Amino acid sequence: MTSNDKTLPPTLSATHAEIENKNAELQLLMSTIPTGLLSLDEKLLINPHFSVAATKILCQDTLVGKPFLDVLGLTKERDDDRKSLLEFLEFFKQALLPEKDMAPLNPFKELHFRHNGDASWLRLRYYLIARPPKPNHILAVIEDITEEKNLAEQVERSQRENLQLKAIAENPDLFREFLAETRQIIETVRLAAGKLDPTESSQGLVHDIFRGVHTIKGVAGSFGLFGLAEISSKLEDSLSRLRLANDITGEGIERTKTDLARMSMVFFEIVENAKRLLGEDVERESGIFLRIPLEELKRHMAEIREMSIDESLKHKMIDEIKDEIIRRLRSLLVVPAKRGFARAVKIVPGLIQRLGKNAQFNFEGQDTLIDCEVAGELITPLIHLLRNAFDHGLEFHEERVGKRKNETATVTLSVERRDSHLLISLSDDGRGLDPEKLKSVACRKGVITPEVSMRLTKEEAWDLIFHPGFSTADTISDVSGRGVGMDAVLTSVKKTLGGNLRIESEVDKGTSFIISIPAS
Repeated sequence: MTSNDKTLPPTLSATHAEIENKNAELQLLMSTIPTGLLSLDEKLLINPHFSVAATKILCQDTLVGKPFLDVLGLTKERDDDRKSLLEFLEFFKQALLPEKDMAPLNPFKELHFRHNGDASWLRLRYYLIARPPKPNHILAVIEDITEEKNLAEQVERSQRENLQLKAIAENPDLFREFLAETRQIIETVRLAAGKLDPTESSQGLVHDIFRGVHTIKGVAGSFGLFGLAEISSKLEDSLSRLRLANDITGEGIERTKTDLARMSMVFFEIVENAKRLLGEDVERESGIFLRIPLEELKRHMAEIREMSIDESLKHKMIDEIKDEIIRRLRSLLVVPAKRGFARAVKIVPGLIQRLGKNAQFNFEGQDTLIDCEVAGELITPLIHLLRNAFDHGLEFHEERVGKRKNETATVTLSVERRDSHLLISLSDDGRGLDPEKLKSVACRKGVITPEVSMRLTKEEAWDLIFHPGFSTADTISDVSGRGVGMDAVLTSVKKTLGGNLRIESEVDKGTSFIISIPAS
């Protein structure tokens, strides 16, 4: 008891001592608790009482009277973040909603905090301090969760690596094929980027680069290569803006080259890691090389065709033997559809999961034999068709229920030989293609004029989706919606394989893409 306490009446003296003890206990608590505690006044300035941990977490000697948003590092350089949190706290102070309803609106449950070059992660929670009739204050609870975030990141990285190893181990030949094709795409798009010129029209080159990156992104995730998929997605965003620009600037070209170089570096790291599991020949194209290299098979076939037959030996039996040899050699070049299209089909489970749709996939005619080169050429078109079917074609569960359709949507890939042709059909039981909507979008994008649209048949309206950059999607997702891919499908089928592609569709019933190519 102090000397001043001696002059107080006994009752008041005891009360004063009790208050001092409680203050001392509170101060001890605020000094030892590991969580950052502080309160904010009506102007969001920090009140005098706060925990010692708060000063350590926020890297401050003292917090008294400092603006809370400034202390969090939300200065003008992070103006959007600052406005977002300020709006939330001002609303929180007014207590217009219960705290349990306000908590989900917190824009920064976790905040990336930076101070003098150091970085950490903070968890922020808020509680109302009611002070009627005075303005309400706010209790802020701050936790340093940097170690927790780092551990979670390590676990996530380990899980990604395990998924990648599992995907590789399940089908190493398929992974080798993916690596070989991806290297070829990267080399092609970097060569195209080298030809970009701000003084000339380069939109065609940009579109080619975009399409290659889009293909890489589509398959990378199915092998657990999420880093490559993520950088491909970001590059796709950048290229999308470049495609829409009236003029391609030198700065845009350099940024594209830099991003492609970064993607290449990520890919080569993947190759080096894969060598530890699959050996130095990791990029061997085992999906195309069967028992002997493809080129060697072709050479043997050509030599047999050109064999000269002595006039005295020219007999029907000799010709039949020659044809039989060629037939047997050609039989070595075919693979079952389930193997030839394995890389395209592999993306389906990931598509269904990312889109969150109640869907199933059927593959009919898996044992139908296909020329391995034809199968290889159809991989990219099938990837584009599958992505569009699941993303654009199929409705979400609620929409299907509203239409009284089967709750589980279905996409079916069918492969069959018919006469001298190979038929590949990809069908869905989704929304179907609405000719009027297609014509409306085409007019809005300047693909056709309103006068032309009035004369189009429904089949001609369906064919509008093959126009480069055409898309009816209202939003762009990480799956599709950028208007890329369908023109590539048509080009590959018609120009490369000498086949045909037609569409059959009915609104709210579904759509089928039927590819017909020569069987040999």
